[in-house]
Amino acid sequence: MNKKIKIPKDSKAINYKTTDLIREFISDRGKIIPQRITKSTRKKHKLIEKAIKQARLIGLMPFKQKNW
Repeated sequence: MNKKIKIPKDSKAINYKTTDLIREFISDRGKIIPQRITKSTRKKHKLIEKAIKQARLIGLMPFKQKNW
């Protein structure tokens, strides 16, 4: 679970369109990985959470993983 995730310094790079980036912040079961594990700041983690939730609502990402 302790995988190294590279967080971009530019906060504009974190949005719902960058699904490749925000998929790294989701666990195998489809849950958002906590801030203490990803080592991201509070501000960046809020942006990541918001982007994941927006992508799920639009349909770019699934709410649950299929194999669970």
